[in-house]
Amino acid sequence: MNITNRTSIPPMLTASKTRPGQGANTGGKKDPITEEYAQAIRDYAKRDAQAGTYMSPGYIAMEREYMAANVSPDRKSAMAQLAHRISLPGPVGDVNFDFICEMLRIPYKGRVQRGLMWTTAEAYNENGEQIVAYHSGTGGWQSVPTDAEEGFWESANVIYRLAYQEARAERNAARGQAKDAYTANMAEGGSPAQARELTEGQAASLAQRYDVHALSRSGYGKALGELRDAGAITAQDFSIGYAGTAPRAGAEDWPEWPLGERTAYFPQLFADCEQVCSGVYDRTGDPQARDLARAYGRLHSVFAKLAAV
Repeated sequence: MNITNRTSIPPMLTASKTRPGQGANTGGKKDPITEEYAQAIRDYAKRDAQAGTYMSPGYIAMEREYMAANVSPDRKSAMAQLAHRISLPGPVGDVNFDFICEMLRIPYKGRVQRGLMWTTAEAYNENGEQIVAYHSGTGGWQSVPTDAEEGFWESANVIYRLAYQEARAERNAARGQAKDAYTANMAEGGSPAQARELTEGQAASLAQRYDVHALSRSGYGKALGELRDAGAITAQDFSIGYAGTAPRAGAEDWPEWPLGERTAYFPQLFADCEQVCSGVYDRTGDPQARDLARAYGRLHSVFAKLAAV
């Protein structure tokens, strides 16, 4: 254990992905998704499609169990060893201290910093990626996803989404149903299909993969597609939200949407869009503006739920 005296209070802990001075390294590991597991994903997606439930609690539990066994670092052991280090007293006569410690039985490194106001701790895996963080002033422990975990989620969710969409298309074809689409004359042609309430498990899974507080346009499009496939938003809502459809007249104050890698807080963006559309409808009586206001209101509710997870 190396101990280095500090003369300042440690800064607020941030979830840094890599240890200072070291970049992340995948280590050349093979894809953790075997063909057998990929087929298990497809089979589950087909069952969920038949039941009309996107990413059911059973599937989410299977995904987490597989990831814990095959992808995730040993956070439990790292947290236990850091907790022990935190409980130890610091150097005599020195309130502020910072030490780096080797983890026992796991190839990780830990760091504990204690200041006048709070104590922080971090653990890094063998690739230098931060995997867990502790801050005594902000509620305790926080898991930090690794690149391998994020890659696993993305790959597994692509497999699931494609299988789910295929199964839904086959079911709808068998029933003679056409794919939903948004039409501008929805007000005259009827009402859109009703969306289902987003379950807590679905919201937690989506919030873990999509940060709606700072979401890029490409990430937003993926999240929107998953919400549509889950039935949490209608096809009409998806079409409006994906395009960022504005009223055909009287929307000079339309809010700016992010482009490229720029990010936005989408719950607030939807609230702004709803307000503009409602204002246009109040002034003009245009039913398209009314329908847009309702759609953006529904999108705001769903994304606000994700933000609250």
